[in-house]
Amino acid sequence: MKKILFFLGVIVSTATTAQSNVEKEIVGTWSIVEIVRLAVPPGALDASKVEQLRQGLRDMTFEFGDDHHLRVHTTESDLNIDDGYWVAKGNRIAVGPWDAQGSSLGSMTLDVQQREGRWFFVVADVAELEVRKD
Repeated sequence: MKKILFFLGVIVSTATTAQSNVEKEIVGTWSIVEIVRLAVPPGALDASKVEQLRQGLRDMTFEFGDDHHLRVHTTESDLNIDDGYWVAKGNRIAVGPWDAQGSSLGSMTLDVQQREGRWFFVVADVAELEVRKD
């Protein structure tokens, strides 16, 4: 019984450590290295709008403050977030307006992934962005 409790304690502490590491790692400024995948439903946007979106994503930077303040900047003004709030839950980052501070987060979520030493932000089934911390 003691071995089982010890094993469960190790699993819980490992999961907690992994979550806090993502929260600590995410703080800072991140730039897009590459748009790995961008899925736009057929007919949703014309070709010029899709290219504008791609360009906006290429130029995008994410600023995650240690106070949970979020700024997203890009050349495509519709994608900018000047006064956002972020919360890490496991490997998922939920964002929303700063004035909500947790009450209505979820207007966008990013799954943060690390594979082969590279970092990725995945936005649902819409986009996968390779990112680097500046």
